[in-house]
Amino acid sequence: MLRFFNVNLKYRVPIEFPIKNFFTGKLESVWYNINRRDLFLNGTSVVNCEKSNKTVLNLNDNLWNPKQNKKLKNLINKYTNQLDLIALSYAGAGPYPQTYYNVKTERKKLIKLGIIKKNHFFWRYKRICKFFPSKYHLPFAGSYILGGKLHYLNKYRGVSDPVEVTKFDKKAIILDDFGKGFIDLSSNKISKLRTKKYSLKEINKRINSIKKNKLDYEKDINIEYNKIDFIRLFFQAYKKAQLKSELNNNYYFLFKILDNNKIKGKLLINANRHKKEIRKINSKEKLGYPVSEITIDYRYLFGLLTGIYHWNNAEVGSLYLVKRKPDILNRGAQHYLNFLSIV
Repeated sequence: MLRFFNVNLKYRVPIEFPIKNFFTGKLESVWYNINRRDLFLNGTSVVNCEKSNKTVLNLNDNLWNPKQNKKLKNLINKYTNQLDLIALSYAGAGPYPQTYYNVKTERKKLIKLGIIKKNHFFWRYKRICKFFPSKYHLPFAGSYILGGKLHYLNKYRGVSDPVEVTKFDKKAIILDDFGKGFIDLSSNKISKLRTKKYSLKEINKRINSIKKNKLDYEKDINIEYNKIDFIRLFFQAYKKAQLKSELNNNYYFLFKILDNNKIKGKLLINANRHKKEIRKINSKEKLGYPVSEITIDYRYLFGLLTGIYHWNNAEVGSLYLVKRKPDILNRGAQHYLNFLSIV
């Protein structure tokens, strides 16, 4: 019998495992509930097959948390002392640092932060592999290229090629693209490994082929800026977001709304759950602190506020620019935007 353990914060839904046809047999869903306040789990899954006695752990997109890891390890130890394969991220696919700094005036800082980010994710990878011993390591996720008018951000993303992991991890396997590579844990047969990094020529060729493509909102949203009542939309979306706010102190968002790359309007909101503050501002007004200044195309903002698009996809996709003061991650503020919508 195949046991599938999905450890998920909010939704009880199956996670698509990256290796197909991995096991055969009956699938039994077992839900292992952990207190949300203790954990940052996102798509964690443990697969154990009684017939072959093989166990796989998928830990993509999970932050390091000692309490979480201890509980998860105790669960795994019920079935095995050592994993056969652990699948985990090796790089960060998010918008930092490329959307947080000006590529013209802060290029050196962007390059430096990209290197720091790359090495940090290598450190996270090593830490997880040490805590969850496994016969094989499968570094995956995070490999994509930004297209359209975002193409210029690619060089500042601080994302490594997974082949680089093999320099310090002899257990790492990099399967070939498009489903050509596979691993059979029963026979320990590994087929079609990628052993060389993508060449800069290959990457640039791909970027050049998609850099003129339009983004979805550039094709989907045809309404003119002056026909959208952004104040009304923001008031409605703000009411809903405040109900979900996790912030007990002031945190401001300043939205700089663009039309043809020119700022047409500015609007400030306070995400403090105990206050209600939303207003237009002029260029001379002093901003609250801390603050995230978001520069965004009006068409995309319209789509986000009305639920056509989602803020999380917008963030991960580097679809708006941010100036954060101070430059410190506030997860409560980051989560807040996911609820800034009228739907």
